[in-house]
Formats: sequence, C-alpha cells, structure tokens
Amino acid sequence: SNSQIVSPTQTTTYSVSSTDIHDCITKMQVTVSVQPNFPIEIHHDKDTICIGDNVSFWCTGAADQFLWNTGSSSISITETPEHNTTYSVLASNNTTGCSKTASDSVVVIPYPVFSLSSANIICPNDLITIQAVSQSPFNYHWTSNPSETILSSQDSSAIIATPNVSSWFTCYASNHFCTLVDSVLVEVAQSPQIQVVQIENEMCSQNNGLVSVNVSTEFPPVTYQWSNGSNSSIIDNLSSGSYSVFVTDALGCSNSMSNLVVDNIPAPTIVVDNVLFPVNMGDGEIHIHIDSYFDDYEIRWYKNQEGEELTEYYNLTSVTNLDPGQYWILVTDAGCSTWMEILVPIFNYGEGALFVPNAITGSNTDNLNDMFHIYYAGSIDFEHIYIYNRWGGLVFESSNADFVWDGKYNGQYFTNTVYNYVIFYRNAAGTAVTKKGSIITM
Repeated sequence: SNSQIVSPTQTTTYSVSSTDIHDCITKMQVTVSVQPNFPIEIHHDKDTICIGDNVSFWCTGAADQFLWNTGSSSISITETPEHNTTYSVLASNNTTGCSKTASDSVVVIPYPVFSLSSANIICPNDLITIQAVSQSPFNYHWTSNPSETILSSQDSSAIIATPNVSSWFTCYASNHFCTLVDSVLVEVAQSPQIQVVQIENEMCSQNNGLVSVNVSTEFPPVTYQWSNGSNSSIIDNLSSGSYSVFVTDALGCSNSMSNLVVDNIPAPTIVVDNVLFPVNMGDGEIHIHIDSYFDDYEIRWYKNQEGEELTEYYNLTSVTNLDPGQYWILVTDAGCSTWMEILVPIFNYGEGALFVPNAITGSNTDNLNDMFHIYYAGSIDFEHIYIYNRWGGLVFESSNADFVWDGKYNGQYFTNTVYNYVIFYRNAAGTAVTKKGSIITM
C-alpha cells in the first residue's frame, strides 16, 4: 500500500521502498519518536458537602495547560454545586504536545423538602402538618415565629401546629456533615368579617321585619346560613325575635353573629281615662290618652266607624259637648292604625252608671293612668271585683268600690299583659249586674 497508519508505543523507525516503471528502486526510512506518558492527577478538599458549601479541585503532574469542563483554565477550581457533580480537566504538556484527561466527583447533600398537609394558607385555628422529607438521615429541630404558636414536637421530622396568626416554621436538619436551615411560611387568613347593614323592626305585628348584613373576605364567594333557614345576605318578612347568621368563605373560614334583634313596634294603644255620661244632650265627654312608639301620631274622631268625621276634634285627646251615641276613634302612627268604639249612653241616675278603663301604664314615669280603678255615678251598690291572669289565677280582689290596683302580680309589674276582670254590683232597682272585661298593663 502507498500508506499505513501505525500507533507505536515506543520510538520506532519505519522503512519504505518504491519501484517505478523502469524497475528503479527508491528506499526511505522514517523514525517516529514516542514521548513517555506524563503523570496527571485531580485532588479535592471534600468528598461530601452540604448544599450551599464550596468544594475545591486542583491538578498535579507534568502539565502546562488546563481546561476544565466548567470553562476554567486554571490549575485549580472552586465550585458551589447544587447536586452531585463530576468535574473533569484536559491537561496538556507543551513540551511534548501530549494531553491527558482526568476527573473527580463530589456528593452534595440537599435541603430537606417540606411537605404540607394542606395549602400554606389556612383559617384561624386550623390544624396543619409539616413534614421534612430528605434523602439523607438527619436530626431535626423546629422553631416557630411567633414563638406563641405551639408545636406538637420540636425534634421530629414532622410537626403539627394550629397557628392563629401567620407563622414561620424553621427546620434545623443536621448530621455529621452539616447543618441545614430552611423555613416555610404558613399564612393564616382573616375570618370573614360580618357588618350589619340594616335592621328594620316589625311594624304592627305584620311580619315585615328585615335584617341585612355585609361580609368582607379575601376569599369570596360567601355562603350564608341563618337561624331561620335562609341563605342570603338579606332576610325579610320577619316577625319580632332574635336572629343569628353563620357565614363561610371559599377558603372554608367561618364566622358568626348572633343577637340580631328585630323588635315589634306595636300599633298605638288608645287608653280611655274617663267617659262622662250626659244627663242632657251635649253634656257627654270622652277623655283618652295614646300610648305610641312614635311621638308623631294622628287622632281622628267619627260619629261611627264608617260615618261622618268630627273634624273639630282632630288630634284631641279630650272631647266635650257630646250627644249620647256611638263614637269611633282612629289613631295612626307610621302606618299602623288602631280603632276603638266608645258608647256614650244617656245617664240615668236611677239606674246608675259604671265605667271601667281598658288599660293602665304603670311601667312609665309620667304618673298618668298608673293605677286601675273604676268610675261610677248614680245609685249603684258595688259588691265585688275579681281580677285573674290568663291562666285563671286570682291576682286581685276587693269589695270596695273605691279600690285601687297597681297592676302588679306577686309584686312584679308585667308589661303587655292582659288580665280579665269580673265585677258584681246592683243598680238602683236592686237588679244584680255582672260586668266582664279585660285590661292590659303597658
């Protein structure tokens, strides 16, 4: 062949001869000089490091130039690897022109990985488990910030905590190589905040009360659960009473509000203070007063419920110069109305007359109409009065026509309470008369 590839391991002389077409022979010798191998070694200062630590490598041997796989051309390198890494170098001898490759490795111990039992945003007082997971054996120690957050254990790979504020949990993982420190933040969301927007009281016992709330939260939407079974931010058509609401946001955080009180604003009450029976036409009188939640009310007088309005008595509580007959009173406040019929009979002294009020107002401090008693005129023979509570229990009795009852039962005054009475008397003709009715304490 006119060529040959050789790989001598020592200095070697090669001979070659060639013959041309005229049978002339030419001979040549070539000597290939083989340089001996030069030594090259890589050294390191650490076999194993913790993540974040430095490791150094350097070369020894008969080399003049270096090229590391990191791109460095120095005889030594210092690196901070994040995982197990092999470093190699191409070393060259300028005298011989020879090159040689060498390599070395380092083991990197990584941080433990945190595993949380739930998202790192939780509700106040929710329980969360934090697990430190590592490929290497460690001794663990945990701390919390703020330190008031109680940990189930400080010296295990897993902790259980119930923080009520956002907290940092720091893990110290150590072995004979290193100590690694890492932290995880668990955020505690604020519970949804409930604000009362509006409370409308029930008017006239017509189930028209209303409660409205507004909820602010970082995690909408919000679900509502009211004590009456409703599930919106507004409940209406309410009777008087106390209501509560329980709300939950999209994160699962909850809050509640109770004692949302809807009061009943009753219709005005007409209290008859006195009726003077006329002896002659135009001698009658009616005296009343009004118990109303509102100061602004309207009084209208009628000859009968659907008859002629007596406009001259508009907004008066005492009317005089009345003829015998039926009279109707209409009192209106804030949309609530109350009717009352009062009979003004012709007074007959021979028969006698008896008037019994229908209400007293002993709970206020105006000293008006605080006691229950009767009005009578003419010749009547009063025998007895009995007053009973709604269960039929005897509350008061008297055989004195000028009795006075303070409206109390067992020493206590109960408002908005109805009592029934029975009165026995004889008129001038000696006829026995029984009068029954009721009275309300206000």
